[in-house]
Amino acid sequence: MGYIGTKMPPLMHCSGISAETHRPRSTAMRRQGVRCLTRSWAGVNGAVRFRCTPPTIDGWIELIHPEDRPQLADALEEHRTVTQDIYYLYRVKHKNGTWRFWHDHAVPVLDNRNRHVRWVGGISDITEPKQVEEALATKAAMERIISKASRRFLTLTELDLSIQECLADIGRFSSADRAYLFQFTPEGTTMNNTHEWCAPGVKPEIDNLQGLPLSMFPWWMDILESGETIRINNVAELPPEARAEKELLEAQNIKSVLVVPFLLENRLAGFMGFDNVVFERAWGEKELLPLRTLAEIIGTAITRKRAKEALQESEERLRLQIERMPIALILWDRDFRVVTWNPAAESIFCYSSEEAMGRHPYGMIVPEEVHAVVDALWERLLEGDITAHSVNENTTKDGHSIICSWTNTPLRSHDGSIIGALSMVLDITERKRAEEERENLQAKLIQAQKMESIRTLAGGIAHNFNNILMDRVEPP
Repeated sequence: MGYIGTKMPPLMHCSGISAETHRPRSTAMRRQGVRCLTRSWAGVNGAVRFRCTPPTIDGWIELIHPEDRPQLADALEEHRTVTQDIYYLYRVKHKNGTWRFWHDHAVPVLDNRNRHVRWVGGISDITEPKQVEEALATKAAMERIISKASRRFLTLTELDLSIQECLADIGRFSSADRAYLFQFTPEGTTMNNTHEWCAPGVKPEIDNLQGLPLSMFPWWMDILESGETIRINNVAELPPEARAEKELLEAQNIKSVLVVPFLLENRLAGFMGFDNVVFERAWGEKELLPLRTLAEIIGTAITRKRAKEALQESEERLRLQIERMPIALILWDRDFRVVTWNPAAESIFCYSSEEAMGRHPYGMIVPEEVHAVVDALWERLLEGDITAHSVNENTTKDGHSIICSWTNTPLRSHDGSIIGALSMVLDITERKRAEEERENLQAKLIQAQKMESIRTLAGGIAHNFNNILMDRVEPP
């Protein structure tokens, strides 16, 4: 612990309140500072041995983390009047450039009239335990964000809104100024900023980042295509080969960037990242791990969404084909009950889809006299026979008898088990009648041809007999 003595307020600094007048003098307060430091101060502050100059208040403020400075401003006011011990926790920049957590205990020294004479402070560097505490809190917060993101994408009903909410969660968690998703266009030549979250007071850039050619950013794309993370702590220090990237980032007043590849079906499809525009920052695992995880979750969700849409489109095309095809299509479950009954089946058998669904064909379209034949065909289908076809008599709803040609195929699940059958049915009654009529006509024609042949043969024989008889009757 390092101890200090000050001529008045806050933390380790002079308050600027005169013991004689009790009136604030802000100018004097800014010029005054820490009057003495113990040798342990060097260890706390990272100074070499004890060669350090007690700081002024302005100098002290420069060491405080920007997010913690408002607390210091409040402390300057509080130390003018408070007479109790005060405790503070804030971050101070160490000589090596890292941020250290300090716990500050300030004790007022009062004169016999209860007026401030000075403050004596004690500082404890609690960085290590604070880091452990923050690591546990960070882990718990990250798990909540990931869990919430996973739940959001269960249904895929509002994908864009879910992505936006996830970017907001992770942006706030990582204290970023922007969080965003870029996706490549289908042809793979340009990219669009499809989703963006901005912290309060940060200007959105999404409208300015549409249709960007990938060829403009070779340095950026080379890193992403190799599967690596782009971690830029200071945009101003980008290498010459990243000139195009540097110009675009500086045009948006971006100081620091963290970007990870965004994959769809294991192929690079864009990137997700953070920007900082207020001040430079070093990106660590706290920001990188949730960003990577969320990129994977969103990538999986988009892949599922596209697969679902493709399946729906395929099913819709199939439905239209089934509905418009002139052949009856019937799907049966394993219990031989109707699952699908298309309009052509309605037309052939005169049962609507609602009337046919869930019904067994017996008692509906298969007359009793052919039950044995159909039973044998169904057993063959359940055994996987793909040649179980038939032509047999069927019955319509209004009791008419028709002749149908049945082409049957067993249906299998993903594990190969038989789950039902598909039947494609043609009403061939008219064709069958025409064939029978043609066969009858053909038979009659053949019969007529036979009779004609017989008549011709009989005529010839009669002629020959007549010649023979004439020879015998005529005198020589």
